[in-house]
Amino acid sequence: MENPTNPIIFVTGDNGYSLPPPYGGIMKRCLMHAKHWRSRSAEVYLHVYHRHEQEDDLGAKVNYIYDFFTKPSRLDKVFFVGKNFLRNPWLFLKLLWVQIKVSPKLQLLPLFCAGRGVFLEKQLKLVRPDIIITETAGYQSLVSLIIARRNKLPVILINSAEVVYKLGKGGENIADRYHKLWRKLLNEVDLVISSSEHCSQGPKKYLRDTSRLKIVYSGVDFAVFNHYCSVSDKKMLRNKFSLPKDKFIITAVGALRVRKGHDQLFEALLQLPDYLDKIHLVLCGTGNMEEIEQKIAELKFPRNKINFLHGLSEDDLAQLYAASDCFCFPSVTPRECMGLALKEAMSVGLPVAAYNAGGIGEAITEGINGFLAPIDDRKALASAILSVFNLSAEEKDKMRLANNEKAGRLFDIKKTAEQIYQEALQLINNKN
Repeated sequence: MENPTNPIIFVTGDNGYSLPPPYGGIMKRCLMHAKHWRSRSAEVYLHVYHRHEQEDDLGAKVNYIYDFFTKPSRLDKVFFVGKNFLRNPWLFLKLLWVQIKVSPKLQLLPLFCAGRGVFLEKQLKLVRPDIIITETAGYQSLVSLIIARRNKLPVILINSAEVVYKLGKGGENIADRYHKLWRKLLNEVDLVISSSEHCSQGPKKYLRDTSRLKIVYSGVDFAVFNHYCSVSDKKMLRNKFSLPKDKFIITAVGALRVRKGHDQLFEALLQLPDYLDKIHLVLCGTGNMEEIEQKIAELKFPRNKINFLHGLSEDDLAQLYAASDCFCFPSVTPRECMGLALKEAMSVGLPVAAYNAGGIGEAITEGINGFLAPIDDRKALASAILSVFNLSAEEKDKMRLANNEKAGRLFDIKKTAEQIYQEALQLINNKN
């Protein structure tokens, strides 16, 4: 049978709480996928937790389905659960029971997910999609699977590293406690797409048929970032961001959270006292600024050597990378899939210094396009940064070309989104 000319794709699951700005994470990937699929004549619906003020969807122009039209309070969530229970008590209890059976402990999340499932059922009746794509292997995806099956729809699950590594309160890996959830969900969807080789390790452990597992890297808008790969006038770009023109600029992009390792980056740089006057640090992202400032003060890191930026457009972000000398990715968690920011910086051709966390080693080959350090080894991270600092002009150019080539080959969103689109079309055809 021929491919449908205008397939309707419904994206749901846990796609995070943020819609750009700020840009980041799974939501950014969803929007870029949707933008490409729309260029292929698909109609795309995106099920989002709540609406934000001044939303910018990167030109995706998708149809949004919101659980909440503003950021919800605890009372709003209770009302949401109650309203959807009353809408269909039998379905609500069924969804709740399925989650309880696979949950390692009693928790409140299945209540919300059951309400979300009833809400999703209502939306599917209105939208009548051809396929469901659900993000991350959690309870929301399990509920989405059940609702999709009730509506005779194929399901693709896109997972990150949550099946490999799930963080417990003590920092330990508690992923295996969820083995009942993983086995049921992974084996009942039609296709599992993992965002890196690292992310595929969990599904490989639980899938009975690994032929239903594909690895498709999360892509970036390579055309935008590649445009600045050969920029030679860094002074002009540094002036735009009010950055010192005569310093070695180290840029780190990502949420300002503990697991992203910014505190360890400060500590690593302090181990280079002879070079500290020659460098300048740029942190781009949002988070708990008060906590970050407190850490800077505790470590006595020179505050005048740091610039904070956030909410940059894709084009501005590309220019920031082009204005820099080194991209540092100090993520400290095995949950790290690979990082969109890392692939963006590679597209611009920036040399990389990073912790070898999660899937980072799939992107960075030691000495070829960057330098890696063991997680939590501040001295080794400092050494990696120093290796970038000491590159000759010829070595920098080789590393720039190596990063740009690899990013274009593996991480171009037009290629990665098209791979998923073709898998979706095949499942739609099989259903028909």
